[in-house]
Amino acid sequence: MCKQHPGNQTKPTYIMVPRKLIIAWFTTTILLFGVSVVSFQYTNYVDRRSNGAWCGVVALFDDTYREAPPTTETGKRLAAEFPNLRKTFKCK
Repeated sequence: MCKQHPGNQTKPTYIMVPRKLIIAWFTTTILLFGVSVVSFQYTNYVDRRSNGAWCGVVALFDDTYREAPPTTETGKRLAAEFPNLRKTFKCK
């Protein structure tokens, strides 16, 4: 909005934003983005590490069930599930 000045001439009125406010906003935005990226990376790291910790147990049971197939229905379902877990956890 323009204010009236003497002589009926109109000049625009500018709202000045302090430079420190702009720098603070920019810095906060960059830090927020960085923290988000680091958070996602850490979550993926913890997930991979957790899956890797289970690989030994999954591989042991999978190999055991291959050598001596189970006779019970529950054992057969477990034997069928361990190869899937091995693929899911990306075990070697």
